[in-house]
Amino acid sequence: MMLWLSLVLWASCLSAFVCAAPSYNSSVLSFSNGTASRGSAFVKKSFVWSALGDSWASGVSYDLLGRTDYDDNKDNCMRINHAYAVKLSEDDTWVPNGLKQEFHFQACSGTRFEQIDRGTNQDHIQLNEIPADTNMLLLQAGGNNANFAAIAYACLFAPEGKEWGPAFPDPRGACAVELAKAREYIYGTGVNQLFQDTRWTVNAVFNNEKVKHMDDLRLFIPGYFQSFYEGGGAGDWCDNASFALRYSDRPTLSLALRKEINGLIRGLNDGIKAGIVGSFHHHRTHFIDVDSQIGDHRFCQPGHSLYDQYFGDKVYLWNMSPEGVIIGAGASGGLVKGNGTYEVREPTPEEFEHWRKTGFFTNDPREVQTNMTTIARAQMAKADGVALGNDSEWLNEIGLHQNKFPGVALRPFHPKENGHFAMAQAIRQTIQANYDIAPFAGASGLEVPWTRSIQILFRETGRKFSWFMFVGPFGKSVDPCLWEAAGFQQIVANYPETRKGLSLMDPPYVGYGTRWEIEFPGQWDCRYEAGQNDPGALKCGQYLDYPFYHDARNTRMTCNSKSKNYGTFHRAWTLEFII
Repeated sequence: MMLWLSLVLWASCLSAFVCAAPSYNSSVLSFSNGTASRGSAFVKKSFVWSALGDSWASGVSYDLLGRTDYDDNKDNCMRINHAYAVKLSEDDTWVPNGLKQEFHFQACSGTRFEQIDRGTNQDHIQLNEIPADTNMLLLQAGGNNANFAAIAYACLFAPEGKEWGPAFPDPRGACAVELAKAREYIYGTGVNQLFQDTRWTVNAVFNNEKVKHMDDLRLFIPGYFQSFYEGGGAGDWCDNASFALRYSDRPTLSLALRKEINGLIRGLNDGIKAGIVGSFHHHRTHFIDVDSQIGDHRFCQPGHSLYDQYFGDKVYLWNMSPEGVIIGAGASGGLVKGNGTYEVREPTPEEFEHWRKTGFFTNDPREVQTNMTTIARAQMAKADGVALGNDSEWLNEIGLHQNKFPGVALRPFHPKENGHFAMAQAIRQTIQANYDIAPFAGASGLEVPWTRSIQILFRETGRKFSWFMFVGPFGKSVDPCLWEAAGFQQIVANYPETRKGLSLMDPPYVGYGTRWEIEFPGQWDCRYEAGQNDPGALKCGQYLDYPFYHDARNTRMTCNSKSKNYGTFHRAWTLEFII
């Protein structure tokens, strides 16, 4: 359950968008908080939704025979026919109010955050293509902005044809450089960094001219899978293994590298959540944790083999692996047009070892070679602005492609079909929990958000000063004499203030450097941190940072009993929020 801050004044300072006034539409949909959207007596007959985003949302079609393609790659977006959105579109059990669903698929491989609402990818601005009566959007983005493709090449694949430098963690190597770029984006809060990119995109969705009148619109944002097992121990076999596409100086899958990459993926997910919270529309936007669905199906899992990292169903993510053994009929290995059919199958473990050593799975002269090193070199050449040579022309024969890059080159570290199925399960559960739908077996509902406040009081007792902090109901002033009866929790009691010359009637800022821990469900490392020249802030994790402000109630209270003087309190600093 996320911590949702309702600092309207604060948010208005940070956002370039103006909150639109509520308007009416013709749909009537109920939600898990017991409310219904406003609307006329006319009830919609269909539930309209769209899937937006990057290649995790679109999938990456790769099959030589076109069997994985969703729409004949009509706009170069590589959409796949078993993407999680497609799987949801084939199941009506989650659709609110028993309506018929109307599905639209705008997600496109290669999309960055800014290409959702203003920039173009493959000549598309995705928000411009959604229907005007959209009820729900799925949107997944951030992986391309966060540099993960470059990390995969520099740290894992490192193909021939480019100097990569020393392996991780040597800071001189390309791997360390690309990881540093990702960290800068993920953990930054400035313009064109993750927190602001997410906030901007969420606000852009709800302020889009097509749908801003749809007051029942909901936005769901899935996160990303962590790629690697990182538990270490006796079953960890990957330290000396490698996914590299070269035969010398091959970087290994060290535990430290795996932890570093996983940590960045966790940071990406946390940053997206924080950006949602920081938007104007956090109450209508829901992050979906898909990582919990992958279980023991990551790379380097104990009990798996190297073969399992490339083929089979044990790992839910693609590696830099060929489609399989491709046997062509006819002359020239079957590549000459009109020469008949192809046979495509997974290799045996023995054929896999043969491929690793020779580049071929078999000794059959009809085998179509899928040279992943050549594919990777071609992809690097385009990324570096180098003209493609003749050795890349044959790539067009290996399935669908985007800008001459076949799906097998674009799909590494993307979900396989079983990965998309796992993501669809998590998405379905979250949707059902947020709409008034009886969940399918095993789904768990989300609690309705409830409001809270944090109040800091300054106390004087016998010419000594101290601080108190209380957490309690939103909009209600804590009575420090009877705080328990009113539903408050005392977080800090009698924290000493040693500075001289203070006045109860003019509370100072809490001493700079003071830190008080606070626990909130679903958040980590939450604390109050005193500022140097301000009232301080509530912080959680590496992103949430919300300032306290002067308590306008500006009153003082005295607690006395027959035997003891408990002192006089004065309201000082406060913050109101929604959990």
